[in-house]
Parts: sequence; structure tokens; C-alpha cells
Amino acid sequence: MITEVFTPRLRLLKLLLFSALLLAGGAWLLRDVTDLRQRVGGILGVALGGVGVLYFGVRLLFRAAVLRVDLVGITERSSLASPGHIRWDEIDSVKIYTVTFRDMHGRAIKRRMLGVYPRPGSTSVSWANPVRRLLMRVNGRFVEAPVNIAESVLPFTLEDLVGRMRQFCPTLQVRS
Repeated sequence: MITEVFTPRLRLLKLLLFSALLLAGGAWLLRDVTDLRQRVGGILGVALGGVGVLYFGVRLLFRAAVLRVDLVGITERSSLASPGHIRWDEIDSVKIYTVTFRDMHGRAIKRRMLGVYPRPGSTSVSWANPVRRLLMRVNGRFVEAPVNIAESVLPFTLEDLVGRMRQFCPTLQVRS
């Protein structure tokens, strides 16, 4: 059975609203510029808010799965560092692990992730555009794998995802 996961519309709507507020705040700062910091803040607000409004508006209008598991492989598009489609024969192994980082108040936050390890020289990674390849390389240095799927974007557990992946690829190696 094909598995597709979509970003909830409410989450996209909240992000679109936040981006619109950022855009409006930046425009408000630029209405009467008297200070360099005000000008820089306004330009950043308009630029980042405008990109967010465009990105989340398009994602709301043209819905696409952020994760798809099917007979051919997996398609992962949950972040900028995502390679897109990876065929089963290009996946060396997967691993469930926990990433711990600190928020701005010093509290430890733990996130469970599924790391996907492509085989060396796999076309899905080597054919990715240079920005994505760079982001995957940097991502692989900060966390355990170059391609990661966060449990927080899934409506089920990572163990269920691995089970669904094994329905299509029974020889999938799971690292411990």
C-alpha cells in the first residue's frame, strides 16, 4: 500500500499568516526610515515575509506529499536538504536515532529521526542541485545521516514507517 504524508493545511495556514505578518511588519518599518537598523529590519522583514508568503501560499494551493513510500522508492520533500526521490536500490540502510539540541532558554529538546543512508554514488544524490548537495553534506555533519525524516512530520511512528518501507523493500537494512 502506497504511503503519502501531507503537511496539514492548518499548519501551512499558520505559517502563511506568520509570513504575512512578518511582511507587513517589515513594510511598516520601511514607511518612515530614520535609522539604519530600522531600514535593515524592514528590508529583512519584507524579503523573508515575502518569500514565506509565496512559498506557503503555493504549498497551500498546490498540495504535494512531503513523503511518499511506494514500489519504486521514497520521495522525501520535507526540507530544503531533501534529495527528492531515492530508489530502493540506491538506499544502503536506514537508522532510527534521537537528536538532542538546546533551545534559547537552555532546555534540551529531543527529536526522533529516521536517517536514510544512500549508497555511495547514488544518482538521486549526485544529480541533486549543488545547493541541495551542500545542505545534505552539512546536514550529515550535524546529525547522523545526510537524509533525515523527522517523526514530527509523520502521523505515525518511525517504526511504522520502517515497516511500510519494508513492505516494498524486504531487504532494507536497519542499523541499530
